[in-house]
Amino acid sequence: MQLRNIFLALALGASSVLADFWIFYEGMSEEVAGYRFLHREDPTCHEISQADHWPFWTDDVSQETGIRLFDRGEQNPQKPGGMEVNTGRVHFTLYESRNWGIFDLDDRPHGHCYSRLDTRPKSWNCPMDKWKGKEGQLIFYCASDYDVTHFN
Repeated sequence: MQLRNIFLALALGASSVLADFWIFYEGMSEEVAGYRFLHREDPTCHEISQADHWPFWTDDVSQETGIRLFDRGEQNPQKPGGMEVNTGRVHFTLYESRNWGIFDLDDRPHGHCYSRLDTRPKSWNCPMDKWKGKEGQLIFYCASDYDVTHFN
């Protein structure tokens, strides 16, 4: 009986397992600049082209989908100090001042991201149409209960 309860507890706890996703900054010109959320750090050009492109704004995204940058992100979108993400499926904020923690609108934690700009620079150069960009750079690795299905 106790063994069955242990397995049940383990099975119920497995639902809160963290998933990995990577955030890439995309576009070297303002007209296509934005982000893609991908399931691995070395995506193929096909995987990149299938992932949604999320442009960034400096305006509030609480009612609209998109990404809002703050704390110097407006001037340097490759190194934001904060990022509010609203995909319609999830709405959270990523704060540098809180060790890159991911927090929902009720301030509940949903994981952490880790800057990858200085530690493992990764980039891509894929032939895509001009509105989706063709160059990207890995900026964050994230472990969260969100996964790429929340972004694409």
